[in-house]
Amino acid sequence: MKTEALKKANQIIQDTNVFQVATIDEQGFPCQVALTPLPINRSGNSVLFYTSGKTTIIRNMTRSSNASIFCFNEADYSSVSLKGTLRIMQSEPINDELQNALTTFQKNTQL
Repeated sequence: MKTEALKKANQIIQDTNVFQVATIDEQGFPCQVALTPLPINRSGNSVLFYTSGKTTIIRNMTRSSNASIFCFNEADYSSVSLKGTLRIMQSEPINDELQNALTTFQKNTQL
């Protein structure tokens, strides 16, 4: 049963286009944003996001890397909620695999 649940969770993570990412703000409250994950290296162990270095989520991460992410599959009303830590990964210059994985919005985002 546990193996089936993990398989289902990984499938939802693979299929989801937008995640809710919650970090902790300077007053200790959750701060949620919607982010599109990169389609590479996506599983229950790791989800990569690409965002500007000037965002609230990045500012919050410098104070506390604790976070949660949530995604939902509307077709069968299933969801995955993960808790863990976020970390900033620099990818400059952007390699071809990452460049091809970016959405139009992400490509236009200044890092």
